[in-house]
Amino acid sequence: MRAKDERVLLLGEALRGMRVLKLCAWEVPFSRRLGEARGREVRCLERNAYVWSAMGLSISLCPVLVTLVRGGTVLQQNAYFFIDERISNF
Repeated sequence: MRAKDERVLLLGEALRGMRVLKLCAWEVPFSRRLGEARGREVRCLERNAYVWSAMGLSISLCPVLVTLVRGGTVLQQNAYFFIDERISNF
């Protein structure tokens, strides 16, 4: 959350030095810096959201995948058992 810390520090600096900002007409450059910091923060939050959603999806799909794999192996074992039984009856 370095991006959030950077933005909060910039905002605190702007609030503490509001008179200087207004006196020297630095509102536009400083707001641009704040906007860039906010953009970096939003990109980090989006990346974090994608990671969390991927983890949630994998956790949700694990039981289904285990069931399918286990069912497939049982069916495969039964198929081999029936084939072996037919061959041994000849």
